[in-house]
Amino acid sequence: MNGITERIATWAASCRYEDVPASSLERARLQAASVLGGVFAGAHTEAGRRVVEAVSSWGSGDEASVLPEGTRLPLHGAAYVNAARSVSLDWDDYLFAGHTGHSAVLGALAWGEKVGASGRDVLAAQVVANEAGGRLGAAFLLGPHNGQM
Repeated sequence: MNGITERIATWAASCRYEDVPASSLERARLQAASVLGGVFAGAHTEAGRRVVEAVSSWGSGDEASVLPEGTRLPLHGAAYVNAARSVSLDWDDYLFAGHTGHSAVLGALAWGEKVGASGRDVLAAQVVANEAGGRLGAAFLLGPHNGQM
C-alpha cells in the first residue's frame, strides 16, 4: 500500500457489521436518531424549505429520499438537502475532532437507499464514516483549520 488514503479505503471496504463492537453500534444508533431529529426539525425552517429549491437544479434522478417528505432526488442532492436540514438549527453532534454525524449518518443512509443495502450495512457504513471523519478531523486539530473539522 502506498499511502494512508489507500489503507483507509481498504479498511473501509472490508469492514462489516459483525466487525463493529456492540457499544459502537449502540452509539451509532443514538447518533442516527439525533441527526434524524435535526433533519425533521430543520425541514420546518425557512432554510430547510429553500434548500430543496436550490438543489432541484442539480440534476434529475430518484436515487434517495429527502426527509421527512420523501421527495426523491439524485443521491448527492438528497444527501445535501438532508445534511443542510440537520445543521439548520445548529444541532451538531460531536465526535472527537469533528462534527461527523451530518455526513456519516446521512451519506450512509442515502447510499444505502440507492444500492438497496441492509440496515446493518448502512449502520456499518456510518461507523466507518465516523472513524475516517474523526481521524481526518484529528489530523487538523492543530493549525489554521482548528474549529472547522
